Amino acid sequence: MFRIDLSRRLSEFVGVLLFALALVWLIALATYSPTDAVWFFNSGGVTPPLNLVGMAGSFLSEASYQVLGIASYLFPPMLAVVGWFAFWCRPIGAAYTKLIGLALMVACVSSLLDLALGTVDVAGKSFLAGGYAGYGIAVGLMSQLNRTGAFILIVTVLVLSVILATQFSFSRFFSRIGRQAARTSARAGRWWTARRTARQQRRAAKRKAARARKAPEPEETPAPEPTPAAIRVAGAAAAQNGQANDTADAVLADLPLRPPDPEPGELLVDPPQQPAARFALEESEPAALPFDPPEEPEAVNGSSPAPPPDN
Repeated sequence: MFRIDLSRRLSEFVGVLLFALALVWLIALATYSPTDAVWFFNSGGVTPPLNLVGMAGSFLSEASYQVLGIASYLFPPMLAVVGWFAFWCRPIGAAYTKLIGLALMVACVSSLLDLALGTVDVAGKSFLAGGYAGYGIAVGLMSQLNRTGAFILIVTVLVLSVILATQFSFSRFFSRIGRQAARTSARAGRWWTARRTARQQRRAAKRKAARARKAPEPEETPAPEPTPAAIRVAGAAAAQNGQANDTADAVLADLPLRPPDPEPGELLVDPPQQPAARFALEESEPAALPFDPPEEPEAVNGSSPAPPPDN
């Protein structure tokens, strides 16, 4: 139990120290000043250093830029990750393999920066982008493989160093990217299809509305009124069947009937011809003449009748 507590306390102690060292290194690099007095590099003046970490920070930043250049910024995050594992008492599996991977990563990044950038300006002072270490590696590779071959080799070793140091799987990474891209593509396809369908529906509705505005409104055709002949035929059929009603009688009452009998002495005018159906409704009666013909005297005892007197 005592050993477990001591191991835990020691791990937390180491973790806090590594966090502090990472923070100090980062601040020293960020506040570098070429006018500060630096041990073994610059005698400087009597003024206090401008670096926020003091003389130690000036020396640390100057040495980092001289040896590794901009690649020095890789060390603070590395120390922070190791301190995180130590603080939470998490073992680091394959520690030596990861240490080799980290060393290869720093060397590849520094040489790649030297190939790509050459020199950089930091706070008004020129440095090699990859420091003297990166410059030496880049020159040695270019002498054998030229610039293009050296670049390809450095990138290849950098990828391998990432796999060694972090146990990162590029296959899982690209598979995850592919699945995400497929989901995004399917979602975009559904959105585009819905948008196109809605656009087509709007266009169809506009065309339908335009046709409705241009098309003339249909005129209402009045129902044909029944003709007197049709009414008389229907009334005659109803009368023959004994089913005439008051409505038919009222309609027939409005129709023109036989003209009245003329007075004696008026000229006889033929009445207008009426359809046969009109007379079918009336009772069979002999037509009245305008005047009654004289009755012939009956013969007495077989004698012929007397002739009419002359006027």
